[in-house]
Amino acid sequence: MMEELRALIIRHCETLKREMADVEGCMNRLVNDDEAHDSALHQGIEMTHKIKGSSGSIGFANISSTAAALEKCLYAVQDNDDQAQLFEACQHFDTLKELVARVKPEESALYSVESVG
Repeated sequence: MMEELRALIIRHCETLKREMADVEGCMNRLVNDDEAHDSALHQGIEMTHKIKGSSGSIGFANISSTAAALEKCLYAVQDNDDQAQLFEACQHFDTLKELVARVKPEESALYSVESVG
């Protein structure tokens, strides 16, 4: 069972990198392309929500909490079209991108959990 869990964690780390590339595309469109603003915002919220949930579930609390902060800022941008919130979202994105770029499976809280029973 432990080997399957570790394989899942390793796969999650690989998936995170691909998902972050998608979030980066959304953030770039948000900052640079007014025409695609609404769709980029919606997609960015969906992707960060997914990263928040999956990372939290598999033991990466720091990635999950940073994704949650980014998601919250993106919702604020959606609700208020607030440039200050967009700036804050960019800061959270940069932090999240850095965390994901250097994530290692061993950092998961579940990676070294001993089997019970």
